[in-house]
Amino acid sequence: MSWHFTPGLLNPADILSRGADPLDLVNNTLWKQGPDYLEGNNYNFHLAHIEKPIQCTESIDTVCVTNVEDKVIHPLFEKYSTLYKTIRIMVYVLKFIKICKKKTVNLGQISVGDFREALNSIIKGIQLHYFGEELKCITEKREIKGSLKSLHPFVDENGVLRVGGRLHHANINYSKKFPIILPKYCHITKLIVKVEHLALMHGGLKLTLSSLQQRYYLINSVRECKSVIHKCVVCCRHKAEASKQLMGSLPKDRVNPARVFERVGMDYCGPFDIKQSSKRSSTVSKGYVALFVCFASKAVHIEVVSDMSSETFLAAFKRFVNRRGIPTDVFCDNSTTYKGSNNQLKELYKLHSSKDFQESIHNYSLQKEIKFHFIPAYSPNHGGLWDASVKSLKYHLKRISTFKIFTYEQFNTIMIEIEGILNSRPLLSITSQDCSDFSYLTPGHFIIGCPLTAIPQPDLTDIPTNRLRFWRCCEQVRQNFWKVWSRDYLSSLNERTKWKKELPNLIEGNIVLLIDANTPPLHWLMGRITKVFHGDDNKVRVVEVQTSNGKLHTRAVSKIVVLPVE
Repeated sequence: MSWHFTPGLLNPADILSRGADPLDLVNNTLWKQGPDYLEGNNYNFHLAHIEKPIQCTESIDTVCVTNVEDKVIHPLFEKYSTLYKTIRIMVYVLKFIKICKKKTVNLGQISVGDFREALNSIIKGIQLHYFGEELKCITEKREIKGSLKSLHPFVDENGVLRVGGRLHHANINYSKKFPIILPKYCHITKLIVKVEHLALMHGGLKLTLSSLQQRYYLINSVRECKSVIHKCVVCCRHKAEASKQLMGSLPKDRVNPARVFERVGMDYCGPFDIKQSSKRSSTVSKGYVALFVCFASKAVHIEVVSDMSSETFLAAFKRFVNRRGIPTDVFCDNSTTYKGSNNQLKELYKLHSSKDFQESIHNYSLQKEIKFHFIPAYSPNHGGLWDASVKSLKYHLKRISTFKIFTYEQFNTIMIEIEGILNSRPLLSITSQDCSDFSYLTPGHFIIGCPLTAIPQPDLTDIPTNRLRFWRCCEQVRQNFWKVWSRDYLSSLNERTKWKKELPNLIEGNIVLLIDANTPPLHWLMGRITKVFHGDDNKVRVVEVQTSNGKLHTRAVSKIVVLPVE
């Protein structure tokens, strides 16, 4: 066969395809008249010879049909994530086979019979792939060896491998009496389980398994069903099991001796109802409590504030500094911790997120050389020290308030009394009631040398000073406090009370849900991890998540749920 080829530069049609100015076409002879070699009688054709295409023989069609019907192109099934789509593709494959065999085929809508035939072909394909030896033994009427021996399998009229079993005389339907055998670790098996799980409205393990057993016999059925249900995104949202990681080591600020209130954690609690005066018709307003806790000694300082303005907070912070000394580091919750928790905490969020508050804190901390550290948002476990102190404060307040509204002076007095009680709690277990044996070590020992609720000691003013050696005794007592703190208290912090298991780190690209206690699980924001933060032990406990609206959120791993998507 011969074809005639024209060079591109001599082809008038290529002028427009390459782009041309209309003014250039006016005087373009190639465009108007064609190439010059067409003029005259001496035109020579340039012929190019092309091989004739190879005619497809009938034997090739036979090989193709044998491949599809017997081996069913097993890798084809691994490409699709839904059983319905896999079956539809198989329907068209079977119709193509019938056309190749010169059979009449209905090319219209897919019928129920086509659907069942395609599903049977798929099942035969996976059974041939996983149970080839067993099928060969049945065909050759030899004894079956392996895991299927106890099932006494047989091949039905459609070529599908079924359980023989002992229920031949049971008055039940054929599929339940002789269920189809499905292999384990098979993609099609997982798709069948997934379809049944969705048809049962995300039924649990027992419900899904009992429904499947009406038609199928799954090898290692419990594990197969669990693997599918565990990866169901909707079920994962409702379970909402947060990520975990091995409990981290305590920060150096908590395990090294330091001056009392040198490094502190701060938190707000409230609001509380406070009367303006003791009169019966006095107006009631809101009041809050600012709590400061020492990292080293767990000593607590409480300040009552009347409102949520930055000036009021700075006044409370100045009172704390002038009474307890200037801290070098202050750790507190992130401002978004208060966002949207409930209507009562909106004022806290407005205070922490306002520019005036942030600027005033920044300017004051620069003057006093104080560093402010913020924990990740919505991560109270990163501030467990001050959250535990707030919990203890509310424990005592609930038991003495009796629904009575106090005045500001009464409420402040109660808070200071609770502060003294909290500072008199033992840091260690009480092994002796003798306070001279420093087993009963409290935060108050680091403040005044004894618990703040201790009974006053006898008057020693008449004893000669040479017998007391007062200052050396004070120094020795102070050193004994830190000696007991280092020897006994630190060792009590060594044990991990929870999060004892070391788990794989989260990685960038994981799809996660942001846990929000105020919304249902199905409404939680979904995002992708864009950045991970490694701790000193190379464990990831804080991640940065980007949601669909483009916002970045920093969260602890305990406040996110990893979705089981691949």
